[in-house]
Amino acid sequence: MLETYNRLPNFLQNYCAVQYYERYTAQDQAVWRYALQQLVDFLSRHAVAVYRHGLRKTGISLEEIPRIDNMDRVLAEFGWGAAAVEGFIPPIIFLEFQARRVLPIAVDIRRFAHLSYTPAPDIIHEAAGHAPIIADPEYAEYLTRYAELAQKAIFSDHDIRLYEAIRYLSDIKEMRGVSPEMVAAAQERLDRVTAEKAEVSEAGKVARLYWWTAEYGLVGSLSAPRLYGAGLLSSVMESKSCLGAEVRKIPLSKDAVEVAYDITEPQPQLFVARDFADLHQTLSAVEKDMSYKLGGTEGLRRAKKSLTINTYQLDSGLQVSGRLTHFVGDGEGGVSFLRLRGRCQFSVAHRQLTAQGSARHRDGCRILLGRFAALPDKRPWLLSNDDLQRLGVQVGHRVRVALTGGCAIEGVVLRWYRQEGHLLYITWADFKITRGARILQAATDAEFDLPIGSAVVSVFGGPADREAFGSYSIGKASSCPRPVAEFSERERKLFALYEAVRALRLEGAADAQVFRDRAEQIAASYPEQWLLALELHEAAELHGVDAGAKWRQDLQQLASHPPAAA
Repeated sequence: MLETYNRLPNFLQNYCAVQYYERYTAQDQAVWRYALQQLVDFLSRHAVAVYRHGLRKTGISLEEIPRIDNMDRVLAEFGWGAAAVEGFIPPIIFLEFQARRVLPIAVDIRRFAHLSYTPAPDIIHEAAGHAPIIADPEYAEYLTRYAELAQKAIFSDHDIRLYEAIRYLSDIKEMRGVSPEMVAAAQERLDRVTAEKAEVSEAGKVARLYWWTAEYGLVGSLSAPRLYGAGLLSSVMESKSCLGAEVRKIPLSKDAVEVAYDITEPQPQLFVARDFADLHQTLSAVEKDMSYKLGGTEGLRRAKKSLTINTYQLDSGLQVSGRLTHFVGDGEGGVSFLRLRGRCQFSVAHRQLTAQGSARHRDGCRILLGRFAALPDKRPWLLSNDDLQRLGVQVGHRVRVALTGGCAIEGVVLRWYRQEGHLLYITWADFKITRGARILQAATDAEFDLPIGSAVVSVFGGPADREAFGSYSIGKASSCPRPVAEFSERERKLFALYEAVRALRLEGAADAQVFRDRAEQIAASYPEQWLLALELHEAAELHGVDAGAKWRQDLQQLASHPPAAA
């Protein structure tokens, strides 16, 4: 069991998978070996300098698929860890891992048919793409900073449905034996969601920055950039094609968040950072326009439009989480009233207050903002018990309190709650909330916890205390990349032949006839398996078997038809 896994909170452990190493076939091992050989040979000349060093430091071998538990131990030297997952995980969950300096590594590996490029995350992408660059401290810090920032971005209902459609399509493409009709139906589903006229969410824009940096980033000069994005470092095809003139090179700036991408296709343009310090500067520029920095009416507008659960931090320090359905201005650029639906939560510093979770707030809550009209010069959360008594706010008494924002509450005071001297909420019974002559909420048989604050200073995505809040809509996985299924008889024979050839390469053979027999078997039964022919050709060359013989020439011919993009 991974050491990192044992340290993760339960809600992240739920997204982890087991790497059943014995399920990798000899063909899978050959796919890994070929991809890594091609990539390392090219990237040693065209990737950032840390790449080769990072491969060695993270314990990645060209010979075999890495064991994630071994990577977990090696990454600990950089203050990171590894966790095994399957396919695409929800973006917010990926960020939860990364903010904890944990690299989620997909246990899946691309199929032979998709060796050059796959839209789905796999162990080549995660282990050979992301891991080596983490060896650079400045870049590793960028990943952590990005994750901490992106966790605060407001994501939308459309983002969730788009994630689900992308995951399903990429999984379908990687499954064995799927029909063209299934792929077409999955593509149609994605096209429908993509075509919806939805405003790009804050999280969607922030995700674009990750795509154009950590996934498909270049660094250095525009004329001779070097590769560092994991999508490029793990694609035999795009690692080479991206440097061509047909792919536009654009200086990295915060404007990258305005450029959309298609995860299922090669990218027509890429962004070039001056250096890794430039990543931090760009991140800071993007951060300035995020709702958690802006708060106020703009942050609330984005949250309301998202139709998802977000958190509203008041100037008192209280964080109220829930789905915003309505808010009212105070006539002076501020906000006087918020209405939240569904489960809600009260927290301070991202820790849920005792008995202030979704069990108490099952049906939403209301927030009245403003100073107490009778004490307009004093911040409401700094009101002392004497101040409350002067206002008539006493336990067991019925009182009406008007706020400067235009709202008022009348009812019986049951209690109030302070933390570190700050008045955070007052609990009422038999209450009525009004704005002018309009009744906003009233109840005679329920308690109401009135949050205390005069302004919304920050708005950020998701509940403040995610673990305590419990499950909420973040995107569900309705598929997995490579479901366990019985292999056909032909496939089993093919994998056995791959295994036999792998043994010849590793151990050699005393008799050249063994090599010739394998070559004839490939030519007769699997002529399309150029990778298998290549494995045998390299084994024969390595051990000096029958150099110049006709069967060697025929074998080399079979091995000379890898994908054109490779």
